[in-house]
Amino acid sequence: MNDRPTQRRFFPFFRPRSTMGMIMPLLPLMPLADVLPSRLPQAERTEAMLKMVPVLKKVMPKGLREQFGGFLDAQTVEVGLPAVRAFSAYIQDLRMGIKGRKKLILHPFNFPPEILHALDTAPVFIELLSTIPAIASAVFKDGAERYLDHCFEKGLPRSLCSGQLGGAGAILFGDVPKPDLILSGAPGMCDVNSKIMQYTAQTLNIPAIHSDIPAYHDERGLNYYKASFRDALSQLEEFTGRKLEPEKLREVVENSNKLTELYHEINELKRAVPNPVPNIYTLLSYGMKFTMGGRKEAIPVFKAVLDSSKRKLKKGEGALPEEKVRALWIYTSIYFDPMLIGWFNEVGMSILMDLTAWFPMSPIDTSNTDTMIDGLAEESLNFPMTRQMRGAWDDADGWAEDMVFLAKKLKADCCIFSGNPACKRAWGSLRLLSDRLKEDVGIPTVTLDADSWDGRITSMPVVKEKIEDFIEAII
Repeated sequence: MNDRPTQRRFFPFFRPRSTMGMIMPLLPLMPLADVLPSRLPQAERTEAMLKMVPVLKKVMPKGLREQFGGFLDAQTVEVGLPAVRAFSAYIQDLRMGIKGRKKLILHPFNFPPEILHALDTAPVFIELLSTIPAIASAVFKDGAERYLDHCFEKGLPRSLCSGQLGGAGAILFGDVPKPDLILSGAPGMCDVNSKIMQYTAQTLNIPAIHSDIPAYHDERGLNYYKASFRDALSQLEEFTGRKLEPEKLREVVENSNKLTELYHEINELKRAVPNPVPNIYTLLSYGMKFTMGGRKEAIPVFKAVLDSSKRKLKKGEGALPEEKVRALWIYTSIYFDPMLIGWFNEVGMSILMDLTAWFPMSPIDTSNTDTMIDGLAEESLNFPMTRQMRGAWDDADGWAEDMVFLAKKLKADCCIFSGNPACKRAWGSLRLLSDRLKEDVGIPTVTLDADSWDGRITSMPVVKEKIEDFIEAII
C-alpha cells in the first residue's frame, strides 16, 4: 500500500506550497522535451541553433534579455538540448516512483546511480532536491530557503549542510513525496550528510541502508568498502525484490564507460587557450553523472559538448567571446543564482572545472558481474569529495594534490573557493591548499564566504563584486 500523503497526491493545490511544490505538478510536461530538435543530424542542428539564437535575443523583453542573454549563444543552446532530453528521461523515472510503479530511492550524490538504474528503480539524490529550487529562484522567489527554514524550525542546527537540508526540508515539508527507501552512502566521508539522511529516515519512518566509507586509500580500505558496497547491494536486491541481472548491469556499465571516455576527451580540450568548452558543461557534467550515470540518454550530452568544442578548437576559437581569465573552482559552485554562469560568460571568466566535476576514473572491466560490481565500488570511492574530503590517514593531502594537478593540467590563472559553511573539513584545510597552489603553481585563490544554496548568507552582488575585484587584481 502506498503510504505517501494523500493530501499531496489528490489535493496538491489545496495547501501552501513552496518551490518544489509548484514544480512537481509541472513534471508531466517534461516529455515535451522530446519534440526539441536534438535528433537532427549534427550539421543541421548547429545551423538551426545559429538561426534560433539571434531571433530569441531579438524577441525577448529587455529585462529577460539582460537576465538570460549570457546563456544565448549557439554552443550553449546546442549542448543544452540533449541535456534537457536526458533530464526528461530522469524525471520520467521519478514520476514512475511517485506513482508507485518503481521504488523511489533517495541517495546522496556520492553513490553511483548505475547500480540503482540497473535494478530499475527511480533514484533521486538528495542534493538535487536542494539544487532545483535554488536554481529555480529566478522564477520562484522562495528558492531553497523555505525548506532550510523548515528544518531549522524543527530544531536542526544551522551548522548542517544546506545541500542536504534543502532536499530533506522539501520532503519533510510535503512538497516532495516520501521516498520508499533512503540509501545513506556518506558515513565516513561526510557526517553531516549521513546525519541528515538518518534524521529523515527516522522522522518519516523510512527504511534505510548504509554503506560505510573507510578512512584509508590503501588496498585494505578498498576491500573494506567493496564488502560494504556488496552488502548494500544485497539489501537493495532484497528491498526491491529484484536480482541484479548480469546483462542489464553490463549494459549500464558500458554506457558509464562511454561517458568516462567522452569525459576525459573533453577534459583534454580544456587545456587549449582559449578554452573551447562552454562554461555550462561544468554543471552538466556532474549533473548527468549524478543522475544519469549508466543511462544511454546521457551519452548525447557529452557527445554534443565534445563535437561543438572540437569545432571551436579547429577554428582557434574559445567558448567565450573573449577569455580574460581561466578559473578553477576548488570546491562547490554557487547554485542560488542560475544566471551566474551567463555572467561569467560576459566578464570573460572561463570555468575550467569545480571539485564536484572531477572524476579521475578509468573504464570498468565488464568481464563478469564481480569485476563490474568491484569497479563501481572503486569508482564510488573516487567520486568528488569522497576522494578528497574523507580525511584518509594515508592520503592527508589528497585535496591539495588533485587541485594542484588540475591547476597545472588546465593552465588555470586563479582558483576560487566557495565553501559551504557546514564543510568544516574544507575550511580547516583551505589555507594548506591555497599555500600549495601559490607555491607549486604560482596562482592566487580567492575565498567567497557564500553558501551554495542559500543566497541569504552572502548576496550575489557581493559575490560578483569580490570576483570582479579579484579578476582586476590578477589580469
